[in-house]
Amino acid sequence: MGIGNCLSRLNQLAWSLCLLVVLLAVGSGDARAASSESYEAYIWKDIPYYAAPLPSGPAVQPAKAQPAALPVQPLGIVKQKPGAYPILDRQGEWLKLQIREGTEEKEGWVRIQQDALYIRTLPAKSGDDQTPLQVYKFLQHPVTVYKEADSRLGKLMEILPQRIQVLKQNNGWYQIRTDVGPGWLYAGSDYVTDKLGVHKITVVKPAALYPYAATFWPSTGKVTEVPFETVAYASFGKWYLIDYKGVNQWLYAPNGEVTSAQAEFTNRKTEANGYVGNTTFMTDPKTTRPADLLHRMTVEFEGKQQPFLETFIVRPAGQAERGFTFETYNAADPDGQAKLTAYAADLFAPGDQMDQLEKAAMKARILLNDPNYKVNVIIGLPNPVGNGVDTAARLRMVRVFEDTLLKQWNKANPQALHFVGFYWTHEMVADADRKFVQEVAASIHEKGYKFYWAPYYQAANAEQWKSLGFDFAWLQPNHYFASEKHPGEDLLGETYNLSRQTGAGTMLEWNWAFLSTPENVSSLNAYLDRGRLIGAHRTSLLLYDGEGAIDAFFSSYNKSLDGIRKKFFTYMLNPNAPY
Repeated sequence: MGIGNCLSRLNQLAWSLCLLVVLLAVGSGDARAASSESYEAYIWKDIPYYAAPLPSGPAVQPAKAQPAALPVQPLGIVKQKPGAYPILDRQGEWLKLQIREGTEEKEGWVRIQQDALYIRTLPAKSGDDQTPLQVYKFLQHPVTVYKEADSRLGKLMEILPQRIQVLKQNNGWYQIRTDVGPGWLYAGSDYVTDKLGVHKITVVKPAALYPYAATFWPSTGKVTEVPFETVAYASFGKWYLIDYKGVNQWLYAPNGEVTSAQAEFTNRKTEANGYVGNTTFMTDPKTTRPADLLHRMTVEFEGKQQPFLETFIVRPAGQAERGFTFETYNAADPDGQAKLTAYAADLFAPGDQMDQLEKAAMKARILLNDPNYKVNVIIGLPNPVGNGVDTAARLRMVRVFEDTLLKQWNKANPQALHFVGFYWTHEMVADADRKFVQEVAASIHEKGYKFYWAPYYQAANAEQWKSLGFDFAWLQPNHYFASEKHPGEDLLGETYNLSRQTGAGTMLEWNWAFLSTPENVSSLNAYLDRGRLIGAHRTSLLLYDGEGAIDAFFSSYNKSLDGIRKKFFTYMLNPNAPY
């Protein structure tokens, strides 16, 4: 008889004996002999733990009471936390838990309290492990990861909701890749989904909120101001993750409290996105001429000269160009701030990025016959990191760079350039950095400028760009470069849907390889065909072409590009053209 049958047919004593038999089997040699259910406990209120179960009698006094009131002194407190505690044994109303205090693993007994904990049953694996078709999936609830698919065989770590890489799966168990090796978590069909489930919703009736997507957690309140339109940053079943009053919370809607809201791609130029239009990255000045930039600023299309790429994002392309990168800038370097100051000055030096952009833009004025024509400029910000560098120091470094850059801009006073804001160069925002990035955003907004971002496919918090303080984001499908790394996933479809639901722009990616490799031409065609089919080209487009691969489209001698060249310019310049 399995533990599940014990639970349903026998009393508490029989349950304990049944569990003891399984635990003895586990200890008899082969750990995998444990083929029965195991258990874990989620605890949402601090409770005391003891060396052994206490005798029946009056309720155990809280640990904070006077010592004299306690029949036995507790060993300590089991802290409430998102992750679960493995249950090693049970005796009546007492549970034996695996407890971690600091770096030390302990065992202790706690009394079951209905208002403080929830016992979760973890079934045994059945049959052979399966390799999933879709490798990357989304964990929607905090869980404990175990060394094997049994909570009694050793805890590996605890993880919060995030994207996971699944190696194997079996009966609700998922073997995932972690920094310390493979581990197993149990999630069932509720907690792991193939899609993040981002979409616009309207809360039409009052609905309860929870810290995590399960009703055993105490409710954190209700959404009562209805109708309430928002974006669900994740969803499955009747659960929706929303930003409510500045806090991420799960909304539970079992009885029609939520309906879908209309989601549309934003226009290319809006007040919210700073009227940036078609956008690209500035290339290395060592390999770029003003004539190249002029081609990118204005092009003859459908019989007339018209603006092409209207905004340039300027940031260090990488270690080779400037000697540092902004993605992770070494804030612990004693010369770090001085290097940033020197970089801000270099940007305006003769022959450098601003000088080249200004010269090209002045020529574009002539071609367009528009004396008021200006090119938009967005400048990248460093992401200072380093051992011993706190948030305040990081924020101070960013603010000093902002101020230095603005002084240089005002000193240079470019006539054909328009500064619209700053770009966050790091392409993901870890949960630990959410508050920091929000403070950077506040600093930029105080100065009257916009804040921009372009996270990579499924980057941490990419879907929550707006709640992080960004005014606009372009989402990267990475289809051109990473389609083989995400088997079973529609990179373009998922990204374009995310853009539409959150109001973001889209990204168009390729590099020089499309000139020689057929599969790369197919990837670029996929961007153009899918984008036009669903309207992803109607919003602001961020063009990534490696180091100037776009120049190939201006080479009239390359007749082999005629077809895709026409398709590309139509995609970029005439969103209303018939498909």
